[in-house]
Amino acid sequence: MALNILNYKQGASLKSLLTFFLFFMVIGSIVCGGLHLLYSYYIKGFVGDLLVREERGVALRKSVIEDSLNSIGDDLEYLSSMDSTRQFISGQDGLEAVEADLFAFSKAKGVYDQIRLFNAEGMELVRVNNDGGIPYIVPDNRLQSKKSRYYFRDTMDLDLGDVYVSPMDLNVENGQVEVPYKPVIRFGVSLFNKSGRPVGALILNYKADGLLGMLRKTGNVTEGQTMLLNNQGYWLLAPDAEDQWGFMFEGKKNLRFSVRHPAHWARIHASDSGQITTANEVYTFATIYPLHTRFRTSFGSSSPDESRDGLFPANQYFWKLVSYVPDVRTQGYSSGMMFKIFIIGAGLFALSGTIAWILSLVWARRRKELGFAFEDEMSSPLTGMTGKNRFRDTLELVYSLAEKRGRSLAVISVTLENLLELADVHGDNAADELLDLVGDRLTEVFMDADMISRTAFAHFAILFAEVRSRKECVEDVERAKDIMRDEFILQTGEVTANVYFDLKMYPEDTLSLKELQRVAEVGESRG
Repeated sequence: MALNILNYKQGASLKSLLTFFLFFMVIGSIVCGGLHLLYSYYIKGFVGDLLVREERGVALRKSVIEDSLNSIGDDLEYLSSMDSTRQFISGQDGLEAVEADLFAFSKAKGVYDQIRLFNAEGMELVRVNNDGGIPYIVPDNRLQSKKSRYYFRDTMDLDLGDVYVSPMDLNVENGQVEVPYKPVIRFGVSLFNKSGRPVGALILNYKADGLLGMLRKTGNVTEGQTMLLNNQGYWLLAPDAEDQWGFMFEGKKNLRFSVRHPAHWARIHASDSGQITTANEVYTFATIYPLHTRFRTSFGSSSPDESRDGLFPANQYFWKLVSYVPDVRTQGYSSGMMFKIFIIGAGLFALSGTIAWILSLVWARRRKELGFAFEDEMSSPLTGMTGKNRFRDTLELVYSLAEKRGRSLAVISVTLENLLELADVHGDNAADELLDLVGDRLTEVFMDADMISRTAFAHFAILFAEVRSRKECVEDVERAKDIMRDEFILQTGEVTANVYFDLKMYPEDTLSLKELQRVAEVGESRG
């Protein structure tokens, strides 16, 4: 009898275990489906936000690059009109004065690797080098003839009033590419005497590594890897440095984006700006025209004796700024939301196991009819907006652009003053839900803003890169105040949010970038 009872208990236990696994599989499948829906919803929103951020980030960096090159034509005009330069043009001996003037100019500017004065035969008469911010005059016995270099010949072919700009390439000294590499853009003017005959040339070697360094430094404005391509599809800046400057070396002529990705290059080359999205990749691009309309350029050459194709107008020379996100879903995985989904999933699976075990016991003992209810009470994800660091980086770029172009920008800070009080009364989940709803209302009102970020626990910041008048901003703020006065319907009930707005404009309210950052990150004191 004891053996039969033992066998019975063992059989019952086995049936209970099998019943438990059956219920667990059913409930677990429902949980997995819910988590998948949550994940799909999150990824869809993440990808949409990423596309917008990539597009705005690329456009902003394009403007900064174009602005950084605008003053070079004015520098050449100034150098060619100096008294010492005019003395040289008129046939007077003015080389010592030219040396002194070019040295002083190089020291003041600091952005030119070389400033050179040539005679009509291509011989350097004066050369001022700038090494690590320290300018020096190159002695006469180290001056070189550049008569066969494409940039000298192209400069001498200019008409009066035109400016020559070379393609960006690597500096060549004594017929060899200089090591370590020095990316340069050469700007030149031909010097004409009173009879209209060219007697020489002024050529500036602009340090392009500063421009490329700026692109590397501001890479965190976008999610993607930064690339800069010339108009033939060669990399000037690439994620892998080995891919760069292929056109400068005989063995690397096919090392270019246009060969590796011909279909993408065809679309990038054909449009001024846009986005290419594949199953899991995003290319965001914009076209940079670095030259003024009075500039002339050429294809250039890595060889001193290579034949030229002649000059062509500035609008035919361009670069392509590309931000490449290689794995969009991986970008989504890397965010804090995926950790939240994992924690929620682990909790729900633990709850599923508990429910499945209770139901299996109820079923086994047949004490009541089988029945259960499942309710997914998972709270919405938080705002999903960008954070303080990305807002700070973008504000720095926008401020620099506004300062150079004489534009106005606006920062609106939004503080949810009673968030902690509401959390104490209604719970942390209700506070998270309220933040999500406040973010939705801000996005609805300020849909034309360049960026909306959550920069602190109970703080949002809104950025307008260019505003026409304070009146427009004030009207938007007043409209937002009206909307925020409406009650918020949470799962725990209706609540009223005390939302405080503060508007700061550059340059009307402040000229300080730090002040704008402080308002964006901590808000304005109401004491």
